[in-house]
Amino acid sequence: MKKIYKYLIIIVVLIMILTSIVTARYEIAGRKTFLVGTNKFKVSKGDVLKDREEIVITDIANTDKKYPLDKIYKVEDEKVDLFSLSYVEQPLKIGDKLIKKDESEEGGKSYASDQLTLIFRRTYPTISLEEMGVNTVEEAYQIKQLAIWELAFRTGESMYGSELSYIDSVKNDLNLKDDTIFRKAKDLINYIENVDTEKDDINFAPTLVSNTKGVKPDYTYDNGKYIIGPYKYDIESSEIESCNIYATDVNGNDIGAEIIKGNGEIITNFKNVNEFYVSCPNSKDDITININVTVRNMLPHIYMYNDVDYIVNTYVMNTMEKKLTINWI
Repeated sequence: MKKIYKYLIIIVVLIMILTSIVTARYEIAGRKTFLVGTNKFKVSKGDVLKDREEIVITDIANTDKKYPLDKIYKVEDEKVDLFSLSYVEQPLKIGDKLIKKDESEEGGKSYASDQLTLIFRRTYPTISLEEMGVNTVEEAYQIKQLAIWELAFRTGESMYGSELSYIDSVKNDLNLKDDTIFRKAKDLINYIENVDTEKDDINFAPTLVSNTKGVKPDYTYDNGKYIIGPYKYDIESSEIESCNIYATDVNGNDIGAEIIKGNGEIITNFKNVNEFYVSCPNSKDDITININVTVRNMLPHIYMYNDVDYIVNTYVMNTMEKKLTINWI
């Protein structure tokens, strides 16, 4: 009988252990999925257009909807979508040239508001169709267009509007049985208008932050050189174009210092590294670490055709620099 109880206790303990392992795996998987889901600022090449003064309509795709959701405009060779800010009937033609909005005019600015920028960051192709909860690119386009019409009027970027929302107006005009695109467009607008930028970790401008671990850098002596670190840097941006890190004395002179990994390997590709050590031949002079980063940052811009505003997803190049100083104590 004692043996039976002993075996029962062992079985119960094993079940508890297995349950905790399964639970832990589930929690970790959930966290991983959540982290992947919030990585919404990474934009692949080709999904945005290089900022320029003029753009040209190169393709027009017809949808299965009536006006105003009956066309999808593409611009330039990269086939980037162009969206109207105003719910007005003025169909564009292939070859039509749009001019970037003149910032010198009263109230004029060529870049979109944070609200409109966030639409691009929360829709396809920045996030997947699955994350949007739609099956086709056409549906994703229509949700984006509806949200742009609505928010552009609310932010004052479109002068066309009424007490009845754009989404409700279009819904009444089209009289569609399936209201998926209207419901999701309203959900997107509600999210944007109630977003907590700190909680949701939204950065509209690229940032470069660097710091050390602890109050002062740790250092060791190895093979005739001092190894200092680790140092860390973080970049918030759509896409890193280039990154370079080098060490000099405080006057900018080369002192033979090298940027290395923790295992002593010299780092040559800084784009894939955000933690590094500095190897230098002596500990007499203070050292300046220079971090230089060039990024492609997504920033939708506004273009005009016959006094009607359109918005296209563009990127601009930003160069940032950060300096850290090692003071020997």
